[in-house]
Amino acid sequence: MDKADEEGLMTDPWPTTKALFDELSLQFQVILECDYAHQKIKHLKQGAIKIDNFMVKFEALVTKSGITNLQAIDLLEQNVNTEIIQALFYQGKQKTVLAEATVEIFQIGHAMEMYRFMKGNQRALGSSGWTSRSSAGGHQQSAGSSNQARAPTATTQYAPMDVDATHTKTKVQYFKCKDYRHFTCDCKQKIDVCSMDHEELRKAFYDEFEEEKREQLKE
Repeated sequence: MDKADEEGLMTDPWPTTKALFDELSLQFQVILECDYAHQKIKHLKQGAIKIDNFMVKFEALVTKSGITNLQAIDLLEQNVNTEIIQALFYQGKQKTVLAEATVEIFQIGHAMEMYRFMKGNQRALGSSGWTSRSSAGGHQQSAGSSNQARAPTATTQYAPMDVDATHTKTKVQYFKCKDYRHFTCDCKQKIDVCSMDHEELRKAFYDEFEEEKREQLKE
């Protein structure tokens, strides 16, 4: 130690214990923060995190961790969702600068999120539209079914009359043979309408009408 150093030690004030402690604590704090950020960034997976939130966390940890540009890009490609990296490579948009890589990955991830959002809305609208149409169809069908329920059938009192037939409350009777056991088309004695004149037809229908009225009065 030369004379100048001895004089400096004698004249310069010595740091206090608190000053030394604060300086060492600051240095260790930086080291601890760097290690902490480095560990966090290695295990930061996107998963269900939105791409913008993920990129904010990743860039903040990169700043604290002190890793190199290429290391950061490598970690980003490992930790972001696979579908985004696949699209990045398919489109040939890999970058060697972290700032450019983050922009490309963010744009692809954001586009995918918007696509999923639009598809979800379309499915929801399609489902509600289908439900509305189904409900409307159900109401119409119910109304139709209700009307059809009141419509006459072949076995009810109000069943539509066959060509040569009249009916009682529960049975169908035919003009010619008065039988209930077969259809008009199968009747061997059915009226030949084409060969009858107007007066004969009027009489045949009138007779059957009167007979039906008498049957109803009996009931």
